[in-house]
Amino acid sequence: MKPSLDIVIVNWNAGRQLYDCLNSIALAEQGNFALSRVVVVDNASAPGSLEGLEAAGAVTLTVSRTPHNRGVAAACNQARHEAAPIICCS
Repeated sequence: MKPSLDIVIVNWNAGRQLYDCLNSIALAEQGNFALSRVVVVDNASAPGSLEGLEAAGAVTLTVSRTPHNRGVAAACNQARHEAAPIICCS
């Protein structure tokens, strides 16, 4: 049985870079693990920053929005309630 992996991405106004990141995850070699899902925690980005994410690759995506930017550490901690994070990046 392969180990499972959840990925947490903290977003703040990343827009196109976030879309490209999700596409790269979908295209990554997954022979040694099973990708469970990707959790994007949005730190109160401007409108449109999350636009089009549903078309980004074939990943199981959960998006959690915060009402204000609390920083990377707080966003990663928030994601712990939605996933078992292995990787946290921003």
